[in-house]
Amino acid sequence: MRIVRINQGKAIPIALRALIVAILFYLIVLIFNHLPSQIAIASSIFICSVIPGIWFATKIFVIDIERNQLFKGFWAMGFQRGTKVSFNQIEFKIARRKTGKTVYRLKDNRQVIADHEYVLSVETEEKGNYYLLSHPERSRIQEKLESIKLKLELTAE
Repeated sequence: MRIVRINQGKAIPIALRALIVAILFYLIVLIFNHLPSQIAIASSIFICSVIPGIWFATKIFVIDIERNQLFKGFWAMGFQRGTKVSFNQIEFKIARRKTGKTVYRLKDNRQVIADHEYVLSVETEEKGNYYLLSHPERSRIQEKLESIKLKLELTAE
């Protein structure tokens, strides 16, 4: 299978997720105070089953070479919502983008202070440019690009 799925982070910011969960728990308390216990229990189970979907909703980008499709959307609890775009040919681009002075904490316990980041995007002839990921170090973007090309079985350009 020549498919790559790129996780682009959480779909809902942490503060909004916490607020939604707090409101849902408050709703559960209200339900138990004002409805019969059987209905309150059933309603609470339903509301609690929605919370993981809100908490773990993720933005994803999928490149499917076999079907010549790109998918940009959201994933939550096994369900995907978004748009599919067909393409004839894709091209990967790395561009440098200016940012404010930012401290990046990397996984290998070191910090990078940079006023730029490198952006990896995929470009199609038909529909334009799609953001994939970014990083302050060009070498990490190159590694990710090589990994994507290897999974898609594309030759190095």
